[in-house]
Amino acid sequence: MKLFSIIAIAAACSAFLACSIPTDVNICQVSYNGNGRSGGTVPTDPVEYTSSQIISILDNSGHLECPEYSFGGWNTSSDGSGTSYQPGDTLETAFDDITLFAVWLPASLIISEVGDPLQSEGRFIELYNSTSASVNLSTYVLRLYINGSTEPSSSFTLPDINLPSGVTFVIARDSTFSGVYPEPEYKIPDIFSTITESNGDDAYELYDGSKTVDLYGVKGEDGTGKVWEFTDRVVQRNLSVILGTDQLDISEWIKGPEDSDLPASPGSRFSN
Repeated sequence: MKLFSIIAIAAACSAFLACSIPTDVNICQVSYNGNGRSGGTVPTDPVEYTSSQIISILDNSGHLECPEYSFGGWNTSSDGSGTSYQPGDTLETAFDDITLFAVWLPASLIISEVGDPLQSEGRFIELYNSTSASVNLSTYVLRLYINGSTEPSSSFTLPDINLPSGVTFVIARDSTFSGVYPEPEYKIPDIFSTITESNGDDAYELYDGSKTVDLYGVKGEDGTGKVWEFTDRVVQRNLSVILGTDQLDISEWIKGPEDSDLPASPGSRFSN
């Protein structure tokens, strides 16, 4: 019995010691790649993670830039074929290091606000450069489709100027605009044009000479009574939207109250 007890105790001690000896812990790191950037600073994550940790994806606080492209988040593959992540998303680490590549989306303008307010003198269209580079406006044409037409009823070629990143471009009917939206509270229109002469049931298309870059309304459809109608009101694009679309997604828009000039923010994209 004594010999058996000694053996049992020795075995138990050996098992305890084996459990107490630390084993190798796998360490992985998360790095970020600018993926062809021309400027700005790539974010860095100095933390060493173990597998199965949940981490938060970093943002573009270093203002990465790429000519004629806009930052669109991160991807596990340089060609965008992997898993995509937006800043603030979460990711579970594995046993291998992870590299996240910047995603670059083709630069373009978007239609950011359209107004047929109660006072018709205040009719306007606001365009916004949501990209990280300047955009030359002369390659774009604004088209108006009235009364359900499938062909443009009128068009307006934008002027030959470079619109900086993050800047709006406001088109108004004429100088009476300031009587509805006076400065300095509102931006002085960049240009006047009768392309703004919509009564709120017509579609607007931003065209680059070969394709639809963005659209508000539905071509070939009279907007009267439709969900996108903006008669006697202002519609504003959600601030989260940075890409145009060739088909209307009404969830991207905020419709102001009917028979009103407000809320409106011509020239101030971040006021809505």
